[in-house]
Amino acid sequence: MAHIEDSKQNRKQPGGAMERTYLARANAKAQQTSKHAISSIDSIPPVAIFEHPDRAHQEGNKIVKTDDDDGNSLSAFNPIISSEIVRFEGKFKNIDGGYFTIGIFDAVTFFKDEKWPDEDDETMKRILIYGNNRTLIHFSEDNTIEMPEFKNDQRVAFEVNMSSTPRTLNFFIDDEQLPVQIINIPSAIRFYIGIDNEESSFTITRFERLQSSSAQEINESKTLEWGKQWENEKKEE
Repeated sequence: MAHIEDSKQNRKQPGGAMERTYLARANAKAQQTSKHAISSIDSIPPVAIFEHPDRAHQEGNKIVKTDDDDGNSLSAFNPIISSEIVRFEGKFKNIDGGYFTIGIFDAVTFFKDEKWPDEDDETMKRILIYGNNRTLIHFSEDNTIEMPEFKNDQRVAFEVNMSSTPRTLNFFIDDEQLPVQIINIPSAIRFYIGIDNEESSFTITRFERLQSSSAQEINESKTLEWGKQWENEKKEE
């Protein structure tokens, strides 16, 4: 999948001053919100499905880049998530200068016979990508919003609530909730990650079902809908 893999040519630049100001203000409010204790029901053993098995391998809860080329290595994870509240969290290593991603995709339509699809316009409608270049991408290559940057050894988490109406996805960095929520996510999803640099890795720190959601309401946060072209804020030059 060239768009997800091409770490150097496809790195998008952050948005304009208006978007940066908005996120800084909303994120400050998020950091002032008291944290919920995360109470899990049980852990989920991750089983990786590699787009290119020669580029990475799994060592327990860790995905390690195998070769030294510049190609991005994508790993999706079984099991498919279709019920309850689930948190997927991990830390990237050796991230500087590369393009690293974490995301979800529609488990019903994205894979066929557990094989990664070729990239086309339909593929982008079935996947959501959060990159360390501070962009969130979904639906089309130009359908992006600016996000806070995640760095080496920070815990990046996706929390999906498959029992709520609508189904939701919330984002966290080091337990701080980010001011963006995705609604109406697919009824069955897989989590995935992409690692780039030589000797880079992703260690899963939490993959578990939760008793209750740790997401809280944040003033001025963005609510975006899966499967729709987002109305990006006007960007200033």
